[in-house]
Amino acid sequence: MAVSDPAATKRALSDLILDHGDEVCWDQRKVAQQLERRFPGRPLHCVAAHVAVREGVAADLAQDRSPKVAPMVFDRLVHRLSDQAGLEFSVAVWATRAWAEALGRTPPSETPRASVQPVQRRISSNIVNQPGRRAHTLKGHRKALTGARFSPSGGQLATSSLDRSVRIWNAKTGAWVDSLLGGHRDWVRGVAWSPDGKSLASVGDDGAIRLWNPETGERMYRLAGHTDAALCVEFSEDGQFVASGGADGRLCLWRVEGLELSQILELDHPVHSLSFGTEELAIGIQDQVLTLVPDTLRERQRFQAKGPAVVSMGPGGRLIIGDDQGVAAWDTRSGGERIRYKGHSGPVRAVVLHPNARCLATGGVDKTVRLWALDQVSELWRFEPGRRVTDLDLHPMGHLAMSFGNGQCEVREMQYVAPQPQEAPE
Repeated sequence: MAVSDPAATKRALSDLILDHGDEVCWDQRKVAQQLERRFPGRPLHCVAAHVAVREGVAADLAQDRSPKVAPMVFDRLVHRLSDQAGLEFSVAVWATRAWAEALGRTPPSETPRASVQPVQRRISSNIVNQPGRRAHTLKGHRKALTGARFSPSGGQLATSSLDRSVRIWNAKTGAWVDSLLGGHRDWVRGVAWSPDGKSLASVGDDGAIRLWNPETGERMYRLAGHTDAALCVEFSEDGQFVASGGADGRLCLWRVEGLELSQILELDHPVHSLSFGTEELAIGIQDQVLTLVPDTLRERQRFQAKGPAVVSMGPGGRLIIGDDQGVAAWDTRSGGERIRYKGHSGPVRAVVLHPNARCLATGGVDKTVRLWALDQVSELWRFEPGRRVTDLDLHPMGHLAMSFGNGQCEVREMQYVAPQPQEAPE
């Protein structure tokens, strides 16, 4: 490993904040690229600074706007890097302190104590998230929620409801930020953020797709393409397209630049869900899931499902399908089923894959939310709210959003844990 210069690395973190804002605290790729450009060879303190982003430490510091970092918070973040990510304790202290100071925060003067029996874990791609006890309940909608989506920065959460409204909340505090009213004339079925966070799309039973300015609450555009209720909406990862699926069996694809209707795919069944991957668009219909070329909607593969299917695409051709038989992970490159997760006692109606492909959250008709490591059959965590789960979302900075049929949404912070080894599934 290259010779490390802690002072130079700390200055580089301050420059990153000045150049890119604190949004960089959620973008581990950008941090890695910028540090590698300035310090070729990955010196120790550059690696530590990058790990602090990957493990959510920098994001947690950026979220808390108080001028001083509380000793308890500082201690928790240091031990996350040391006990769970495998950094040497003194280096973990340095990384946490460096990010705090780069963000203009004052860390505690006292150094936290190392664990008496430190956990010997090395940095691993198998580290996954697990919800902690801290939670916010978002109350304000008058009828069942139909969707919940974090903004790209993770600072806000948008929810849609059968009360014909879309609301935007502070994801950190649970406070209501804004309500988008006067647009939809019927039930709102779903919401989606553009990758840059400057637009919010919503769809509903009036058949229209509406684009909003999330800062002002102003409706910017109304897109017409469905002859019946529009049920789902999603932006492509590059932000060039927005797609919607409807009860009329149509999949509509708009080019964001110019807002022209680029393609329409006519199907025999309603489109219940859709998810963009890097190279594919997956859609869930009755008893089937289709993967398509994103810009042309040319069909690539078909996967069998049971009942209405919900989908979530991940990196490396990973496809998650939830249906009446439960939930399974498929490989779109080979076309084969990788693993079937066993736990739900009924149909699964919500699935979401962690953006970094660390874990998977599912919600079922059995009124449970479950968390899974991608390659393990047994669940990592189970939550039994006793309410119908209508949607789920995971954000890489470490939050889980759960929307329910009683009009409420719950946001839980996530803690980083390593899954226990298990025997390979039969």
